[in-house]
Amino acid sequence: MREQKEIEIKGTKYLLTQFDGMFGFSVLQKVQAIFIPAWAQMQREIINGNEAAFVDMVAALSPKLAELDSGLIKQVIEKGATRNSIQIDFARDFAGKYMEMLSLLKEILMFNFKDVFQ
Repeated sequence: MREQKEIEIKGTKYLLTQFDGMFGFSVLQKVQAIFIPAWAQMQREIINGNEAAFVDMVAALSPKLAELDSGLIKQVIEKGATRNSIQIDFARDFAGKYMEMLSLLKEILMFNFKDVFQ
């Protein structure tokens, strides 16, 4: 059985569920291609004493985030979470709530790839 975890974002409860192995691996490959180079640069900057390393990382990531197409984001959220025990309805649940949707996406990725982000 796949691991699950309950979280709350802005008063809404979500149940996160681990991806199946092959879907998770394909998502990991796409995420790594986007985030790992910026993460590595941030770690180098921190070692060198740059206190603005996180800000620099976010700036480096911004143009790369466009590579995460909306179809992949939808698949990740649909396969990775339910809202109040029902499947997420993007039209209803995230209309005008894009930061909430991105927060959920982040939580799903951190949960599924916790061994990668340690």
